[in-house]
Amino acid sequence: MTWIERTAYPQFKRLTSARVLHVFFTPSPEEVVCAEQRTGSPESCFALVLALKCFQKMARFPSPDEIPDVVIDHVRRCLELAEDIWPDHGSSPSAKAHRKLVRQRQGVKYDAGRARAIAAVAIRKAAQAKNNPADLINVAIEELLRLRLELLGYTTLEDLATSIRAEVNAAIFATILRRMGEAGRTRMESLLVVGPDGKSTFNRLKKPAQRATWSRFREQVKWLDQVDALGDTDAWLDGIAPSKIADFAGEADAQDANTLSRYDPVKQVALLACLTHTARMRARDDLAEMLCKRMASHVKRAKAELEEIRARQRATSERLIGTYRQVLERLDPGSETSAAGVEAVARAMEAVTSCAGNAGQVQALGEMLSALVVQTHSVQAVRAAVEQAGGFAAQLADIEEVAAFHGEAHELLVYRFFKKDRPALFELAGKLRLPGRGTAYR
Repeated sequence: MTWIERTAYPQFKRLTSARVLHVFFTPSPEEVVCAEQRTGSPESCFALVLALKCFQKMARFPSPDEIPDVVIDHVRRCLELAEDIWPDHGSSPSAKAHRKLVRQRQGVKYDAGRARAIAAVAIRKAAQAKNNPADLINVAIEELLRLRLELLGYTTLEDLATSIRAEVNAAIFATILRRMGEAGRTRMESLLVVGPDGKSTFNRLKKPAQRATWSRFREQVKWLDQVDALGDTDAWLDGIAPSKIADFAGEADAQDANTLSRYDPVKQVALLACLTHTARMRARDDLAEMLCKRMASHVKRAKAELEEIRARQRATSERLIGTYRQVLERLDPGSETSAAGVEAVARAMEAVTSCAGNAGQVQALGEMLSALVVQTHSVQAVRAAVEQAGGFAAQLADIEEVAAFHGEAHELLVYRFFKKDRPALFELAGKLRLPGRGTAYR
């Protein structure tokens, strides 16, 4: 039996706050006037207003013993009635007429047959993916409220959810059994057979795998091969909602071999198939976790080595900066040597242009050559600075080395760490369902 507290079925809480009383159970002046016009006594008016406010809050008419005294007292005070006045619809036809007035005012229809049929359709559809009766009841409630229908009684909804869920699950179990065939059924039933060691494969399926570590890689691969040999659960459970599979597997996991052996044979085999499917997924998840942890370890080591390389390269970087500073000083147009050389070359060129005759031009060319020698002095100084730092080849090699590990370049170092794991990684890639290698596991 489903606890009503686990569902969205509207009901009064054990404690009703003053805010709830004010917001939901305080009648408006227009509602009070309307009720007085349609009733002939304070008791009848009281009953009509109380029924209206309860229906507005709950979309149903609660029984008199459901309504808390604090709600009755609050409505009584709002109507300014004496303490000895109690709600009373009067005759049965009057009570029926009052309920009809409330439904008309709220725009809600009362049709138990239609509401039951709609709730059944909603529950059957939801039962394809949901297995908790409370969830199925909530789906029915939501659909009835959407269609502006008065809610059915809770026991009615509960009976519908229980019976329809059983029908849907029975159909799913039969489908699984048909897909696996006799060979698959035999393998599933053999899971409950206790071996010489007093244990069954069923118990091994229930136990979570040991902590995923690289040292247990071979053991995990062997276990994956064993559960894969039990059958193609992907084909058996194709089209069945993952949530249903998880619930069925959870039910099997909660039982022991002795208890599960007393289940209906069809349900027993179907539950074992779902448990096997989750075990296959868990085995692959453990392998994937091993891969992620191993690669994370390699990346961590690569980053640590990158930091060591950067620490060693700080001296190289400082030398390069010093050499570059000397080059800039010798090429700086604002330096005295560079400025004098440029000025001398300019004067010599003017002299060559202005001189007439070969003798004058030869003399001017001599002066220009002297000026060019001064100008090239800066270039020679630059070259000397580079040669002093190790030469052009060495400087370029240092620059390439520093540039190679600039930024987040640890990926370049990862390969050397996982190189020894290549055989295991290739085997692992063959066991996992990677994108482009087939349908992913649910």
